[in-house]
Amino acid sequence: MKLNYPKVHLDQNQKVFISFFINTKRIRIYNGKRIGSETNPNSFPINQRKEIGNLLAAEVYSYVNNGGLLSSYRTKEIISGDITDKAYLTRALNSKLDGDLSPKYKSMLRFVYDGLVPYLNNEKLASKGIKSYLGKYELGVSYNTIKRHLNVLINEARSLGMQSNPMVSIKAKKSKAKLHKPYPNIKEILDEVNKDTSKLNKTQDELLNWMKSKGEVSRGDIWSKAKSLAIKERTLADVLRRFIDLNLIRKVTHGVYVVR
Repeated sequence: MKLNYPKVHLDQNQKVFISFFINTKRIRIYNGKRIGSETNPNSFPINQRKEIGNLLAAEVYSYVNNGGLLSSYRTKEIISGDITDKAYLTRALNSKLDGDLSPKYKSMLRFVYDGLVPYLNNEKLASKGIKSYLGKYELGVSYNTIKRHLNVLINEARSLGMQSNPMVSIKAKKSKAKLHKPYPNIKEILDEVNKDTSKLNKTQDELLNWMKSKGEVSRGDIWSKAKSLAIKERTLADVLRRFIDLNLIRKVTHGVYVVR
């Protein structure tokens, strides 16, 4: 990787930013959010911004030069650094949770993700870990249900750039159905899924906390905040409906909500 030291610039709105090249790609950064830093030159008076910009330049250079993960501002493209299988799976889960899927399906994906994580080896996903996880489910119907949802998460992770595909060698299990004999651990899975339905993902939790800080808040203001969190408009309707179903917020009048 070819990396040059960031330069500090001032745009036409008197905002400071740094720019640098990674290989042939030019990067422009206004604050430290993308590297997990709270450094923000433009929160300071104008006469201090360039000085803080130099501090941001040093932080970014050190972060990238030491292998830190840097992704594109508007997409999930990885610009530099190595992303772990666990990070890919987390991104895959969040992508699915932000999609137009039923609450039950999302809860099942979250349940499978939470169950799989302890079987990762140094945040790397391997066939051995998956087999150990699936081994908890002896009967074919339970095993295949978990395997099917694992496939969804892993395929999504691969679409985001994960290279490994440990599911290739893992086959579905044939079920030997017997009349009048219920499968013993279907209830266990359903209970876990139902127990998980009240959990919010990180983005939903951030939106709810923001609404708490506002008291009564209009749909328009919520939409403005949702856009900053990369929540799509059609997804926002589902999120608000879920908040209401979970008794987290209530609708005061048309288009106005308050957190309970």
